[in-house]
Amino acid sequence: MGRSVPALTPTALDRWPLVGRSDELSFARDRIAAGGSVVIAGDAGVGKTRLARELIESDDAAGGRTHWTVATHAASAVPLAALAPLIPKEALSGGREPTLRAVIEALESHRASRLIVGVDDAQLLDSVSAVLVHHLVCGGIAAVVVTVRTGEVAPDPIVALWKDDLAVRIELQPLSRAEVGELLKAVLGGAIDGSSLRALDQWTTGNVLFLRELVIQGLEQGTLRSDSDLWHWDGPLHPGQRLRDVVAARLGTLDDLERDALEVLAAGEPVPRVCVDELFAPGVLARLERRGLVRSRIEADEVQIRLTHPLFGEVMRANAPAFRSDDVRRRLADAFQAKDDLGRDDALRVASWRAEAGDTSDPDLLVEGARHAWAVGEIDLAERLSRLALRAGPDFEATYLLGKALVGQGRFEEAVQTWQSAEDLATSDAQRARLAVSIAHLLAGGLGRSGDADDAVLRAARQMEDSAARHDLDSVRALMEAMSAGTTGQRIEHATEVLSDPGASNHIRAAATLAAVTASTEAGHFDHAIQVVSDTIARAEAQTGGTPATMLRTCLADALWPAGRLNEAESVAADGYAGALEHADHRRGLWCRLSGSIALIRGDASSAVAWLKEAELVLRDQDDSSLRGVLVRLAMAASLLGDLDVAHQALQGTENSDALFAKGWDLEVARARAWFCAARGEQSTAVRHLEDGARAAACREHWTVEAFALHDLTRFGEAARAVDRLRELAENIDGVLVPRMAAHAQAAARPDAAALDDVAASFGELGCNLYAAEAAAAAATAHRADGRRASAAGSANRAHGWMAGCQGVRTPALVAVDQYDDLTTREREVATLAARGLQDQQIADQLFVSVRTVHAHLRSAYTKLGVAGRKDLAAMLGTEPLSTG
Repeated sequence: MGRSVPALTPTALDRWPLVGRSDELSFARDRIAAGGSVVIAGDAGVGKTRLARELIESDDAAGGRTHWTVATHAASAVPLAALAPLIPKEALSGGREPTLRAVIEALESHRASRLIVGVDDAQLLDSVSAVLVHHLVCGGIAAVVVTVRTGEVAPDPIVALWKDDLAVRIELQPLSRAEVGELLKAVLGGAIDGSSLRALDQWTTGNVLFLRELVIQGLEQGTLRSDSDLWHWDGPLHPGQRLRDVVAARLGTLDDLERDALEVLAAGEPVPRVCVDELFAPGVLARLERRGLVRSRIEADEVQIRLTHPLFGEVMRANAPAFRSDDVRRRLADAFQAKDDLGRDDALRVASWRAEAGDTSDPDLLVEGARHAWAVGEIDLAERLSRLALRAGPDFEATYLLGKALVGQGRFEEAVQTWQSAEDLATSDAQRARLAVSIAHLLAGGLGRSGDADDAVLRAARQMEDSAARHDLDSVRALMEAMSAGTTGQRIEHATEVLSDPGASNHIRAAATLAAVTASTEAGHFDHAIQVVSDTIARAEAQTGGTPATMLRTCLADALWPAGRLNEAESVAADGYAGALEHADHRRGLWCRLSGSIALIRGDASSAVAWLKEAELVLRDQDDSSLRGVLVRLAMAASLLGDLDVAHQALQGTENSDALFAKGWDLEVARARAWFCAARGEQSTAVRHLEDGARAAACREHWTVEAFALHDLTRFGEAARAVDRLRELAENIDGVLVPRMAAHAQAAARPDAAALDDVAASFGELGCNLYAAEAAAAAATAHRADGRRASAAGSANRAHGWMAGCQGVRTPALVAVDQYDDLTTREREVATLAARGLQDQQIADQLFVSVRTVHAHLRSAYTKLGVAGRKDLAAMLGTEPLSTG
C-alpha cells in the first residue's frame, strides 16, 4: 500500500513544541506572576532550557523586561561575564563589592518596569555573577528563572535560592513514552508505529535532546520514514557523528580500563554481579559509577550492572573495532557459561554472542538458543542461530527450527523444502511424525495444496513402526479434514474427535484445540471457546511457568469481543502487544489486528485505521497468512471514514487465496466490499454484497459473520430483510452483543422509536458507540415521523454524544440524525449518486432501474429538498465527487 518519505528536513525541527510540561509551565508562570523566582533542575537534555525560554519569552511578549544569558565553562573564569549586558559601564568601578552595589543601584532605578532574568546552566556561573543573581532575588529587584544540571555542584548563592525558599525548585523528569509519542506526532505531523515509538523511547529514555538528535539523523539517513501515513524507524540504530559527539561529551575522558569496562557493558548489559570479577578490572566499576556512567540494581532477585543510558551502549558498540567486539562477546559468553545456573534467557544471550563472534563450536547451544528465540517470537534470530548450527553439519533439530522460523516469516515454500530436506535426518518415528505433521499443516493451510499434504503424511507413515507415531499421523489427517471441512459444525466434529482421543500427543492436542476454538467462535459458541482456551492457557502456564502460545491468546481475544466483552478483549490484546514489542516479535501484527477490530466495533475508526496500518506494516514482508484479515478490517475502517483510496487499496489486497489460513476471511470480504460501496453512495450494491455474504456464511454455518452481516443490513435501512433470521441467531449465539443486534433489527423494522432508544442505550453500555449512535439516529427519525419533536431532539442529542467517540465516521444510518427532508431510501441514494457526478444512465445501470425511474426519483428529491437541480445537490447532501480510483 505505497511507500512515501515526506520531505521533512532538520531545519523544520529547530523549534520543537513544548510537550508534557503543561503542569510545570503553569506552576512556574503562576509563581513568576506572583513575583517569585524559579529554579528548573534536571539531567542534561531533559528540556530545562526549552521550558525556561518559554517562560522568559512569554513574559517578554506580555511587555515585561527580560534578559536571557547562558553560563559556560569558558566564561566562568571572568567575573560577571554571564551578566555583562545588565551592567552599566559606570558601575565597573574596580572592586567586587562596589561593582555589585553599583549594578544593584542601577537596576533598582528601573524598578518601575518589571525585570525577569533567565540564566541557563547556572551551575557554571562565576562566583560574582552568582552573588548578583542572589541579590536580585533577595532585594526583590528581579525575578529569576535559572536552570541547573542535577548532580553537578552549583555555586552556594545559587543553591541558597531553593534551600532558603527564595525560589521554587522544579525537578524536570524525562518524558514518558506517551509524551514522547505525542511530541513525535507533533513534530512529524503523523502517528508513529508502536515498535518504533518503543525503540525511540528506550534509546532516549525520554531525553528530548537525544530524541531530537535521533529524529534529525533518522530523517537525514532515511531510517525514519513515513509509510501509508504511519511513521516508523526502518532498521537498527547506527549512531551518526552528531549523536556520537553528544554522547562523547557526556562520557568524558576514559582511560583504557574504563573504556574496556564500558565496551563490555555495551555488548552484554545487564551483566550480573557474579560475573563482575571475571570481566572487569578491580575498582573500575566503582569509578564509573561515581561518574554517573554505570549503575547497579536488583533485577529478578539478582544484582545487575548497566550503563546509565542506552545511547552510551549504542555509541560504544558503534565505535568498537570488529575484532575488539568479537573478543568482548567471547569473554561475555565464557563468563556467563561459567555461572552455576544458565537459564533459558541467558542461554539465548550466550548463543547470540557466540553467533555474532562467528563461534560455531557448540551447535547444541545454538540450537537451544534458536528454540528459545522462537518461543519468545524473535523469529529472525531463530533463523540465524539455526543456520549457524547447521554449519557444523546436518542436524534434525536445527533444520526443524529453521523451518519454523521460515514459516513465521511467511516463507512457506522455503519452509516446506527445508523440512523435506530433514526427512532423511529423522532418527525416530516421533521425529518423523512431528515433521510430517508440520509439512502437511503448512501445505494444506498455508499453500492450499491438500493433495501434497496427504502425500506427505502417507510417505511418513510408510517409514514408521512406532504405533504412537502412526497414531499421530492418523490424527493429523483428521485435523486436515477439520481444516478443510465445508461447515463449522464439521470442523468442530473432527476437532472434537481428535481431542477425545486419549492417545493423541500434546502437539496434536494443541493443534486440535486451536481448530476447535476457532470453529466454535465462528459458530457463535463464545462461552465454550472462552472456557476451553482459558483452561488451556492456565495449563500451559502451570506446566512451563511462562507465557502461553500467542495463538491461544489471540483466540481468546477473538472470542471475547464478538461476545460483547470488549474491555476483557482489549486487556488481552494490550498484554499481547506489549509482550510482542518486548521481543521484536512480528506477531505484533496479530495483536494490532485485534486492537483494530475492537476499535472498529467501538466505532473508533481512526484508531482502528492506525492499528491496522501498523499491522500491515509489520506483516507486509513477513506474512504468515494474517495480512488478508488485516486488509479486510482496514477496508472497513477506511470506508467508515470516507477514505476511499485506502479502502480501495486494502480491498485489492484481499483477492482470493487458496491457502486455508487466509480463506477464512472470504466471508468478511463481502462485508468490507459492502461498506466500501456504501461509502461511495452505492447503497443498493452494498445491500447485495451483504445479502450474498450472509447467505454464504449461513451455508458454511459461520453464524457469527452471518449475524454481523445481517446487522449491517439493519444499519443500511434494510431491517425487514434481517429481523427474522437475526432473531433465530440470537437464540443460539452466546454473549450479549448479537441479542442486542437482533433487538435493533426488530425495533428498526417496525419502527419503534422507544425500543430504538432502549437499544441505543444498551449498545452504549457495551462501549459500541457507533451502533448506539446509529440506533439513536433511527429513533430520532421515528420520533419525528410520529410528530414527537422533543423526543426526536433528545434522541438526536444522544446520537451526537455517541458520535463524539466516533470522530470522522459517517454511515448511512447517521446521515439521518439531523435531517428533516423526508427523502425515501431510494430517493436519497439516487440523489447522492447524482451529487457525486454520475450521469442518469450510469445511475440506472448501477441500480438496475430505468432512466425514467431515475428521473422520477430526482424530481421528487428536488421538490423535497427545495433545490432547482443537480448542481445544488452536493451542498445540500454534504457529498463530494467520486474518486477516480
